[in-house]
Amino acid sequence: MNILDIKVKNLGRFKGGTVKVRPLTVLTGENGTGKSFFTKTLYSVFSIVNKNLLYIDATNNIQVSGAIIDVFDQSLTRKGEEDKKNIQLLKATLNELHSLLMDRKDYPIGAYIHACSTTTNTQIENFNKFIGYLDKLEKKQKFKSVSYLLIF
Repeated sequence: MNILDIKVKNLGRFKGGTVKVRPLTVLTGENGTGKSFFTKTLYSVFSIVNKNLLYIDATNNIQVSGAIIDVFDQSLTRKGEEDKKNIQLLKATLNELHSLLMDRKDYPIGAYIHACSTTTNTQIENFNKFIGYLDKLEKKQKFKSVSYLLIF
């Protein structure tokens, strides 16, 4: 049986006391004594506690990353096959990661973290491949300065 004793102090009209929350709890009292305010507060607290904020943050980051990748993709003026392949791989990896997170979003937070950490190895490898591609791309883009060329 779920038992929860909540100590209340200066919450709306409640000045102090303990509310014993059981599977069936009935609050009684005169109008304007804070029963509704207390239950709305309790609902809000439980709603926040039960939300998987890690999932929300991760999916927001995935959406932002997707938008940044689109900007990067559009900024490349001359895309070769390797460029297209790597960008497509990254987009597909983000979609896979989003699906994995969505499938597990209702897990308890500890199980969610464990499940996500054990099932995302492929996506992490693909992110590392993309980082390697960016490093290679950066090395290709380095030009010698004009002053260096004029010396010879």
